[in-house]
Amino acid sequence: MPILALAGGVILFVVALMQTTETVKPNPKSKHQTANETPTVQLALTPLAFPIIVPPYGIAALIVFLAFTPDIYGRITIGLIVTLIMLANLLAMIFARRLVAVMGPGLSVVGAVLSVIQVALGLQIIHHSLLALGVI
Repeated sequence: MPILALAGGVILFVVALMQTTETVKPNPKSKHQTANETPTVQLALTPLAFPIIVPPYGIAALIVFLAFTPDIYGRITIGLIVTLIMLANLLAMIFARRLVAVMGPGLSVVGAVLSVIQVALGLQIIHHSLLALGVI
């Protein structure tokens, strides 16, 4: 399991590092949709749902937490936490316009802070996995 946790830690670290150093460039026209194209379910799922709602680093984090949890009670706790996160995500999407109107620029600051925390979490998981493997 340390190898699986190491892989998850690397994914978390790389994605968080990309988010931390990324500059946001406005893109008024999506490459997936032109003016004459009608929206489809595939268009809704591919660029939106999977990278944002179920991101690869979210799946990696779930795998890491499950790898470090040996008993059923811990796994049930993780399942409950994931369910709460999904509910919070749903509420954030429902009230997104109001949240942006109220929080505005503060959301960018929160995003930057959370990216740095995710970098630290990825490094901590990598360190813990390397210790478990006996590399360091």
